[in-house]
Amino acid sequence: MEGNGSEPWLLSFVENASSWTANATEPAGLAPGALLKGGLLLAIILLAISGNLMVLLAVFLNASLRTATNCLIVNLALADLLLGASVLPFSAALEVLDKQWFFGQIFCHVWAATDVLCCTASINSLCVISVDRYIGVTRPLTYSSVVTHRRALVACVLVWLLSAVISVGPLLGWREPPPADPFVCEVTKQTGYVIFSVSFSFYIPTLVILVLYFRIYKAAARQTKFLRTGVKTIKGEPGQLTLRVHTPSVAGDEAQRVAGLQGRLVKFKRQKKAAKTLGIVVGVFIICWFPFFFLLPLGTLCQRCTVPPLLFDFCFWTGYFNSCLNPFIYASTSREYKRAFHAILRCQWSRPREGASFLPPDQAWPGNFKVAAVPRADRAGSVAQPPLRAALRSGSCGHEGSAHAVR
Repeated sequence: MEGNGSEPWLLSFVENASSWTANATEPAGLAPGALLKGGLLLAIILLAISGNLMVLLAVFLNASLRTATNCLIVNLALADLLLGASVLPFSAALEVLDKQWFFGQIFCHVWAATDVLCCTASINSLCVISVDRYIGVTRPLTYSSVVTHRRALVACVLVWLLSAVISVGPLLGWREPPPADPFVCEVTKQTGYVIFSVSFSFYIPTLVILVLYFRIYKAAARQTKFLRTGVKTIKGEPGQLTLRVHTPSVAGDEAQRVAGLQGRLVKFKRQKKAAKTLGIVVGVFIICWFPFFFLLPLGTLCQRCTVPPLLFDFCFWTGYFNSCLNPFIYASTSREYKRAFHAILRCQWSRPREGASFLPPDQAWPGNFKVAAVPRADRAGSVAQPPLRAALRSGSCGHEGSAHAVR
């Protein structure tokens, strides 16, 4: 079973481990600053794992966070968690051990493919989230029927399938010949694959995201103006049609019109806030990963261009650092996530209060019920019901303010 002269992975690992043990007896020691570098990289790994794990726990434990959009955020957190748990430890070992790889060439290819898989899944998840936010801002009233939980799950599956197609190339032979030194493991610089991977893993999704967020900005400006002035201009075949909300003379109709506009404004503001928060996530991702995806094809396509190894490593780990930033963004922009994180850290999880949710609560996952305070039962076992007037004053009888009590 030594087809094409390639040795089995286990035999390769044992031989490399034996060489590592033999070389370890030499007084070479670690590279200068290896302990400091290792401590810094270990902190990034722990933050990436713990932070994204908290995002998953927050969504699964908090009913108000189980929305279709948060399903996409869970997919993003899974990609970052997988990156932090399966890729970053070996990347850190490679840095600390002065670029010496002791895990065999086959595992080197698997590690590199997993790296591309996770990073591509992250950017494609952000691309799908951008589509979701565009629908939420441009069609806030029909958003719940367009973006369903099932469609969000299908989008997540497609994200991973596309990422797998992009990352599997080197495993199938689309790479450079293996290096003569078995202790070397580098990112493949095969020109065709580099152009293919950076295009579909970063540049094309980033272009789609930027176009969508530009349209989100324009749609948000138009919708805000319409909700404030009651005037909307629609482009048609012959020209433009201006719609104006007329003010009725009847006081009851006036109150109904105001209530309707306020309801639309609340929904729109909710969608706009979610788009703003996720826009920050997208912006941070692009800032962190753009230097690496600029230098990688530059060093491959430009033979005369020399990228300093220190600069390349810095940009490489700047992209990795992005995996531990999203939980902090959620905590700083969402009161619901912040409360969920505090509850997890204090191990004092309880039913979440109904409050300002990070994303529209009307797109809940199947089986989800918003938690409301349940009145205490009297001795006979009956539940005391609040007066109708108090219920109307609190808005609990309305469609948007309704809540299902969970016993």
